[in-house]
Amino acid sequence: MKQAYISTAFWDDDWVGTLDPSEKLFYLYLITNSNNNIVGLYKLPKRKLCFDTGFSIETTNMLLSRFENDYHKIIYIDDHVFLKNMVKNQALNSPKLILGMTSLVRSLCDKFKVLFLLEMKNQGILSIFQNVQVPENYDFNTLSIRYGYPMDTLSIQY
Repeated sequence: MKQAYISTAFWDDDWVGTLDPSEKLFYLYLITNSNNNIVGLYKLPKRKLCFDTGFSIETTNMLLSRFENDYHKIIYIDDHVFLKNMVKNQALNSPKLILGMTSLVRSLCDKFKVLFLLEMKNQGILSIFQNVQVPENYDFNTLSIRYGYPMDTLSIQY
């Protein structure tokens, strides 16, 4: 069984303090559920999300939309959740953790690998994943993917 450690500072975070109780539960569930992993990109069908949290499908859809479109904390695509800040909240000075994250990213399908790399580029921490090969069907210098919003094109340079 995996273990997730949540800092008690979670509750002191200014942004978390603005959330209503259902949003706090929802976000805490996203970062601690059994499907999650160290890069925060994992499969989570809405049916499981509803079952585990007790939220209706309507509430779940509303919360997913809010966290994706209003708060910009996640991307939900093809039954997969991507917690955009998961990596930067890890201990990035641990070589074993970096190795584990890199291995996990390498195992992602091309669409999710590109999505992940684009977000790491946006956050300025792409260099951690310099050993991850960009999928062949994407131009190394210009990767494009439907990014949960309009089409974004970013330059990926290591």
